Amino acid sequence: MDVIIPFSPDVPCDNNGQRMWWAFLASSMVTFFGGLFIILLWRTLKYLWTVCCHCNIKTKLTVDGRSSRHSVSNGMRSRGRPC
Repeated sequence: MDVIIPFSPDVPCDNNGQRMWWAFLASSMVTFFGGLFIILLWRTLKYLWTVCCHCNIKTKLTVDGRSSRHSVSNGMRSRGRPC
């Protein structure tokens, strides 16, 4: 029993008539790993921005309507890391 593979001129083939499945696989892998790289890069930069670049200084309104800034003295945050 022979396996019949329908031929369509829209499907790209190499010189021997073999379908280029490896091109589809390669483009899928590039898309997947490129997206994974972008997501991991974004999360890493967001984490570094959150940890390294923000001091824990907040403005809070007091009961009489004046704003007071709460920060930890000597430039250190609550967990002992510098701002």
